[in-house]
Amino acid sequence: MRTFYDSFKELSDENLLDRINRKEHFQKEAVLAAYNVLKQRGYELEHPFPDVDYSNSETPKKTKKPSFFEREYHVWHKMVSKKQRKDLLVLFSIIFIVLIFLSDSYLTGTDLFRKIHLSTQTIISHGAITYIIEIMLVFVLFISSKKIRSTFLKIRSEHIFIALKVFVFSLIILSSLEWLFGNNITITRIAEDKTPREFLKNLWFGGLVAFAEELIFKWLLLTQLLLRAGDKKSSRRLIFIIVAILFAACHIPGQISDYGEINIVHLTKIFFYSYFTSILYVKFRNFPLVVLLHFLVNISAIFINDGNGVYTNWAFILVAVYCIPKINEGWLFKSKLKIRIPKWAFGSIVLFVSILILVSEKRPKDHFNISRQYYYLGSDKQAMDIINIAISKEAQNSKFYNHRGNILYRLELYDSAWNDYDKAIQYAPYFYQAISNRGMAAKHISYFEGCIEDLTIAINQNHESARVYLNRGNCYLGINEPELAILDLEEALKKNQYDKKIYYGLGRSYLKLKEFDKASKNLEHAIDLDSDFVEAYEVLSMAYSGLEKYDLSNAVMTKAIEMGSSNPSRFYVKGLNYYQKENYYNAVLEFEKSVELKPEDSRLFLNLAHAYFFLDNYIKGCENLNTSAWLGNEEAKEDLKNYCDESS
Repeated sequence: MRTFYDSFKELSDENLLDRINRKEHFQKEAVLAAYNVLKQRGYELEHPFPDVDYSNSETPKKTKKPSFFEREYHVWHKMVSKKQRKDLLVLFSIIFIVLIFLSDSYLTGTDLFRKIHLSTQTIISHGAITYIIEIMLVFVLFISSKKIRSTFLKIRSEHIFIALKVFVFSLIILSSLEWLFGNNITITRIAEDKTPREFLKNLWFGGLVAFAEELIFKWLLLTQLLLRAGDKKSSRRLIFIIVAILFAACHIPGQISDYGEINIVHLTKIFFYSYFTSILYVKFRNFPLVVLLHFLVNISAIFINDGNGVYTNWAFILVAVYCIPKINEGWLFKSKLKIRIPKWAFGSIVLFVSILILVSEKRPKDHFNISRQYYYLGSDKQAMDIINIAISKEAQNSKFYNHRGNILYRLELYDSAWNDYDKAIQYAPYFYQAISNRGMAAKHISYFEGCIEDLTIAINQNHESARVYLNRGNCYLGINEPELAILDLEEALKKNQYDKKIYYGLGRSYLKLKEFDKASKNLEHAIDLDSDFVEAYEVLSMAYSGLEKYDLSNAVMTKAIEMGSSNPSRFYVKGLNYYQKENYYNAVLEFEKSVELKPEDSRLFLNLAHAYFFLDNYIKGCENLNTSAWLGNEEAKEDLKNYCDESS
């Protein structure tokens, strides 16, 4: 015969609480059994009959406290169904096919499809694909089922109060640590830098990501694995590790976008964060707590794009501290407040924040942020129009001018870009990003000394990147300092081994030093990375010529010409190769093409004259020597005296 206790184990918390609250309508044994079941589930309740001796009541003797992960305690006690798995597989297949297709083709020339193409490219390249997958998982496994949605929203109110208390307390601790160690306080920076609209958008996005990731990895994945593994400590720890590895792996696309490579240190922090929050979730079954801890750790990344700074490091440490039993069994993780929260409250909060975002007034910084979004999507015209609105409303904001300089730089209007970067620096002299950008713009207007000066300042202020070293190296080449260029380009190579322009710069530098073997190897590597790199073919042809591989040099230059090379020296290099092989007829043909492209180059006329002499065409030879001498070539003047009479 089943006891009240055995029967009540299958009832919901709300049903049992109702029996205790209306105890006068039920048998005393039934009320005590409901009380005992809730106590076993972790509730802290006043005894329904404090003045009664209940030693003989129906209480299980020496019953082991049941694990949360016994199936009766979780909404996901039924495993994910075969239909749900099939739906997920189909949905993910469609998403990947659509994203790959849209990101790899322009479809039509319409503005709408262009925006779709740019948007999907942004989603993939910025690592946002993981967020798309997580939100789809939430929809299929959570929102699509009314029963699961209804059960999930029955979150205990004391859990919400505990989560809020931990969150606020943590913010105070982290802000105090930042202040104590002399760092800028993150919360203060957010209050100063963010407009209300921008703050709400970041809040909405950060909350959605935290909710989706914790729902997938804690509420669903962790629970599903523990339901299968039982309650062994060794199995539980192994599952914590598996979930943490998967959680970290989902952040790899974003890591590649942010750092250009997989950042092992940051991924390790993410791994331990997931491991520690799994411990807290299993112990307290408090889903709002892990969501708010997730949001807490990501505040700096969400609001000020600093996901690897001092605040974030302290936040990771604080989450680890919360796993210490003496800490998490104290007052911070306890609450007696109990207020029934209606189901519609959760959706109403999200809806209210969304409406506030839409109706809040756009300030100059909001225009700036919208312009940046268009810029990242490649829509430079829209980006320029909107940043001009921001500048018209706030004309002394250095960030606005720096951003407009970026747009002009991409449009190859380097003079205008340099002016905007310069104006940004006038309003913020220590704006090192603008200084770095001004240096890069200076390279394109052949202001090499200014380029080197600006990029050196940027490097000294730890604004180091492969791009900065690459550009300074190219500027050293511009002032004919190939040794210094090589030092910078080698440093750039340490930071990015897959940039064709670095190998191209090294090839040019070694060519200037007449180290043709090293030049050819670097240029060959550049072509391996991009087989359509025309400029690399041009310089490689010159390197092969220096190695006396004349046929190979001509073949490479011919390929560059077929690919659309516009280098004025392309025919001159081929002419030199024929000349060295004593094929003077073809040398003359190539030199003739070369002088048509660069009629101001005295060197071309000199070589053309020598080729004609070898063909015994002294009239043509002397004519070209005369032209070369007239252009100021001293060697041509001497040759005129030696090979041509005065009448020539």
